[in-house]
Amino acid sequence: MTSGKPLNTLLKFSLPLLAGSVIQNLYNIFDTAIMGHVLGKYALAAVGNSYVPTLIINSIVLGIASGISILVAQLYGSKDKGQICKCYGSVQTLIVAVGFGLAVLFFALAGWIFKAMQIPEEITSPAALYLRIVAAGIPFLAIYNFYSALIKAKGDSRTPIRCICLSCVLNILLDYLFVACFGWGIAGAASATVLSQALAAVLVGLHLYRQEHPVIRTAPSAGLIVPILQLSITGIVQNGASAISMFFIQGIINTFGVNEISAYTSAYKIESILTIPAVNLGVALSVYIGQNVGAGEYDRTRQGLKDSFKIAAVFTTLAMAILWFASPLLRRLFRNDAIGFLVLAGESV
Repeated sequence: MTSGKPLNTLLKFSLPLLAGSVIQNLYNIFDTAIMGHVLGKYALAAVGNSYVPTLIINSIVLGIASGISILVAQLYGSKDKGQICKCYGSVQTLIVAVGFGLAVLFFALAGWIFKAMQIPEEITSPAALYLRIVAAGIPFLAIYNFYSALIKAKGDSRTPIRCICLSCVLNILLDYLFVACFGWGIAGAASATVLSQALAAVLVGLHLYRQEHPVIRTAPSAGLIVPILQLSITGIVQNGASAISMFFIQGIINTFGVNEISAYTSAYKIESILTIPAVNLGVALSVYIGQNVGAGEYDRTRQGLKDSFKIAAVFTTLAMAILWFASPLLRRLFRNDAIGFLVLAGESV
């Protein structure tokens, strides 16, 4: 990413990320639709509340992944192969510490989390069950995101997206199979998520092994953990603040009852489409700046930052327009005869 026109370079890197994120969000909408139509409003409300603690998990994992991308991009820009190998060892350590640490923590605190969120008693147990099963997939989530960060730092945004797209397809198929066909309910939906995360982790791990097998086998080390975490703080705080605010907002929504929780869950799934351009452009920009700063290309770095604002304006406008006109169709995906909710902002439940 240290050559060519900055605007073209950023677009080439961010467009595959954008496409992959759209597919992921469409999966989330499809997943919510299955829960609403097959299992009903109580299951939808339970999973909707589980989505809030998973936002906190993702804030930590994605924040650290951004730190990995920035540091490794700088190392690639400066062509420091020795430090790159050392960084791979630090990433192995972070996978174990963060992946398994968060899994144990959220598995143990699932019940307390939902009590703190004041969810109705009738959905407390299903929500806790869903979160505990999903917690088992956190190590896979860490593997995929941390290894993807290493791949993206080299300027390759396509490989991680291919992996996550295959994972989303499997998730949709397993959701339908486990929930609609086998009747496994919330446990089936959570199991489908964990298995799809495992597939994404395996695929991205195999790619790294084929491309750089001497490096991927680097022994775990703590050498560059502190620099990675220092670069991660901004991303963790930014995403974490949003996740924690959602925690309190969801707590307020929960006081209104199951119908309102279900409607809010569906609306939030649709609204999340608006964040796609900003998130993906942020990833592209962090890698771009990391490589160019590492290579000492400061003028090119400043130009890329200016071009990123232009891209953001176009992407965000398109996302808003699409959401505005497509929301009536998306709304119908979640309509359930039992409650007849409407998920658009400004419409009553």
